[in-house]
Amino acid sequence: MVRAQAYWVHRVRLLLAIALFWMGLYVYVPTLTPYVAKLGGSDALAGLVVAAYGVPQLTMRIGLGVWADRLGRQRPFMLAGFFLVAMSSLGMAWVANAAWLAVFRFVAGMAASNWAMFSIAYLGLNTTNHHPQAMGWVTFANNAGQVVAALLGGFLVAHFGWVSPFQASAILALLGLALVLTHPKAPEIVAQAPTQPSGRIGWLQILRDPWLKRASLLGALMQAATFITTYGYVPLLAVHYGLARGNLGLLMACGMVPTIVMSVVTGSWLSRTLDSSTLLLTGFVLASLAIVLTPLIGHHLAWVFILQAMLGAARGVIAPLLMAWSISTIAVEQRTTAMATYQSLYAIGMIFGPVLAAVVVSVWGLHASFWLAGALGVIGGLIAASVAGRPAPTQPSADLSVE
Repeated sequence: MVRAQAYWVHRVRLLLAIALFWMGLYVYVPTLTPYVAKLGGSDALAGLVVAAYGVPQLTMRIGLGVWADRLGRQRPFMLAGFFLVAMSSLGMAWVANAAWLAVFRFVAGMAASNWAMFSIAYLGLNTTNHHPQAMGWVTFANNAGQVVAALLGGFLVAHFGWVSPFQASAILALLGLALVLTHPKAPEIVAQAPTQPSGRIGWLQILRDPWLKRASLLGALMQAATFITTYGYVPLLAVHYGLARGNLGLLMACGMVPTIVMSVVTGSWLSRTLDSSTLLLTGFVLASLAIVLTPLIGHHLAWVFILQAMLGAARGVIAPLLMAWSISTIAVEQRTTAMATYQSLYAIGMIFGPVLAAVVVSVWGLHASFWLAGALGVIGGLIAASVAGRPAPTQPSADLSVE
C-alpha cells in the first residue's frame, strides 16, 4: 500500500513537471505569429519562425535519447530542457527584430528535444503494461499544460502587452526546474544494465523496427498539419476574421481541451476495445475535414472555434496511439532511444510542413496552406488504413529508471 501511494505521488509530480514544461514552451505560441506581423515580419517569415522550432528536434533528439539510455538517467536532460525554455523565452522578450524570433524559437526547439526523457520517465513509473494508457496520461499532461498556457498567454497579451507571455514562460520554466531538482528518487526503480547493442549499431536496429517507422511517418504528417494550422496560420486567419488578440489563447485552448479528453479516453478505453489502425484512420479523417473546412466558412469566428475543437479531438485520438506504437516492440533499456527517434522523425513535419506552407502562401495565398495541411491528413489516413487488420504490436514489460 505504501509503495502504491509513493508511486502515485511520483506520477502526479512528474505529470505536473510535464505540464509546466509545455506551459513554458507554449504560453506565447497563440500570439507568436501575430507578434511576428506586429514587428514587421511577413506571413512567410511567420512560417519560418514556426519551422525553426522543429529543426533542433530533428537533429538532436536521437543523440540525446542514446545518451540518456547509456546513462540510465532522465533527470539531467529534464533540467536542461527547463533551462533552455527559460533562455529562449527571455531572448524573445528582449529582441525587437522579427527575424531574431526564429533564432530563439530554435533554442526552444532545443529544449523540446529533451521531451522523450519526460515520457520515458513516466512510463517507468507506470504499474500497468498497457502502454496507450500511460501515453494517454502523458498526452493529457502535455496538452493540459498547453491549454493553461494558451489561456494565460491570451490574458497576458490583452492586459500587459505583447512581451508578457515570454516573461511568463521564463517564470514557468524556473518553477519546473525547481520541481525536478527537488524531486526525490522513485522508490525501488533502478536503471537496468543494457542487454542490447548500444551506440550506432543499436540505434540502427531500433530504426528498422516496422512499428516505430509507421509511427514516425504518421507522426510527421500529423505534426506538419498541426504546425501549418493550429500553431501557424489559424491564428493569423482568425485575426483577419476580426478575432481580438486577447482571445487568441482561448482559440488555442478550444482545440486543446478536446485533445486532453480524447487522449485519456483513447488510452484508457478506446484502445482496449477498437483496433488502433481503425482509430488512427478515424482521427486522420476528422483532422482533414476540420482543416479543409476552416477557410471555407467565411468570417464566422464561431466555426473557427468549432473546427479547432474537432481537430483537437482528432489529435487526442492519434497522439497516444503513435507514442505507444513507437516503443511497444522495443527492449526496455532502449525505449528512451526509440521514443527520441520517434520524436526526432516526426519533427520533420514540424520543419517542412511550415516551410512548405510558407512557400505555398507566398504564391497562392493564406488559404492554400489549409489545402496543403488537409492533403497531408488524407495521406496519413490512407497509411493508417493500409495496416488495418494487422496484429497489434506486443508490449514487453517495463521497469525503467526515472532518475
